[in-house]
Amino acid sequence: MNKNSIYIFFIIFFNFFKKKYQKYFYINEQFKNKIKIYKNRIIYIYDNNIFEDKDLIRGNYRKNIKKYKEILIRVVSKRNKFNYKIDNKYYSRKIYPEKINFLNLNTDRSNSILIKGYKDTKIFRPILTKKKSKKKLVLALLVDGFGHDILNYLPNSKKFFGMNNLFTNVWANSNWTLPSYGNFITGKYAANHKGYESEGKYNSKKIISYKTKMNIYEYFSNLDFVTGCYSPYMRINPTYNSAKGADIFCHNDFFDANQMTENIISQIEMFKNNSNFIFAHFFDGHGPRYKKIRMQEAVHLSKNNRNFDQSNNKKKSRAVAEIKYEDEIETVGMFKYIDTQLNKLYEFLKSKKFDDYTIILFGDHGTRLGSNVKNNFLLSNNICNINLFVKDKKKTFNSAQRKKIIQMIDFYPSLAARYPYKNTSLVIKETDGINSIFSKAKNNFSLTETQYNAKVLPERPYEINVRKNNNQLYSINSFKKDKITKSSNIFLNKSQKKIDINKINKNSVNQLLSIKNKHIKQYD
Repeated sequence: MNKNSIYIFFIIFFNFFKKKYQKYFYINEQFKNKIKIYKNRIIYIYDNNIFEDKDLIRGNYRKNIKKYKEILIRVVSKRNKFNYKIDNKYYSRKIYPEKINFLNLNTDRSNSILIKGYKDTKIFRPILTKKKSKKKLVLALLVDGFGHDILNYLPNSKKFFGMNNLFTNVWANSNWTLPSYGNFITGKYAANHKGYESEGKYNSKKIISYKTKMNIYEYFSNLDFVTGCYSPYMRINPTYNSAKGADIFCHNDFFDANQMTENIISQIEMFKNNSNFIFAHFFDGHGPRYKKIRMQEAVHLSKNNRNFDQSNNKKKSRAVAEIKYEDEIETVGMFKYIDTQLNKLYEFLKSKKFDDYTIILFGDHGTRLGSNVKNNFLLSNNICNINLFVKDKKKTFNSAQRKKIIQMIDFYPSLAARYPYKNTSLVIKETDGINSIFSKAKNNFSLTETQYNAKVLPERPYEINVRKNNNQLYSINSFKKDKITKSSNIFLNKSQKKIDINKINKNSVNQLLSIKNKHIKQYD
């Protein structure tokens, strides 16, 4: 038995016991191109590119192309040649069999295109470029774990955005990526977008997916933006509806910061005559993507002599747990590596001209570096207080604006208001957030919640932290069948030190309790 056979056997054996959990979707289905999930929904994956069944062109493809100057065709075939006809003239292109091929066709001064359908060929929805298309860019750069403790490890990012574009009072609504990403793409709290369960199954009614009428990808698609989603995170996968509406959805566990910047640059260059909305997820802060430290990453590690004690690092998660000792040194090095790779992107962007642009750099939650941890609350300021840089062609921000309370749920409605169309007001109304970034609208509180449980038990903890003025209400509850039951409350100051309820203004106490009680009722 050779190594490949052993590996395949191990994966099949592993999959049998994983019972189609959504977080293992990419592992379970890595040897398939066509996957059927709950309710006979079909998903195609070719070379890390993900498509829905609705993206597949059936039969011949005919299109009047008078309004378009370019068409991108994505094709998978058993053939090595792709044939098509423009204005009754036949053409052919070389393609690689059984691989996803990207064919950019010049259709300027043409009237029609015809592509014949064959059983051995799959053509996915073409992406068209209008002749008079605006060239706008909305770029959302998510650096996983980018809390305030991390800021000084990204000097290139600080220089590119400028400290006058840093918002300092920004709060994640969730303490881990699955619900936090849902806050971003839907503009809703986890109670309303429903993407917070840790162990959904994609072959049963227990499947978990984000609930919203129109997510951020669909919104920008309606504005004729080419939309892209790039992530190495296992839970940003199609079973959760993670990138519904995205023209390009690409996942690879080995997408490190270098590859991620290449993905962004490639989309902007491929669709340089279009407007682009791109979400790119830099995940290296959770650990090296190649499961080892390469030279380009090692250069960012501390050179100080030290002794490695394995027991100090045992069972330490880099998600939301406290990171200490060697793991802290490595984590800091990985953020420095991200910043070095981002600088290549920044230099590229500086060389380009756009009709309009908004570039944001943000975290989905913080990172609890052991040397900076001041308390052990799960929803500590280290985890909840995130960075947000906003570089915008038309907007500048004064000191008061940069100190406003902003929540993750505000990102989508803020970007929608910045790039409006006829239904924008209705879209924003469907979210829980406000346009706190580009308008005078203000939040008077922020909240973060967690429903995470490694194992789905009948009853598990639910924690919520409500912040208003200089006080915080930290509430630990029980969560049973999507309902909040038992509850205990702790009052904290802004540094998260416990304070006597009798020393707080009674009106402030009632306001905090009212916000909490109103919020948890959404789970009923």
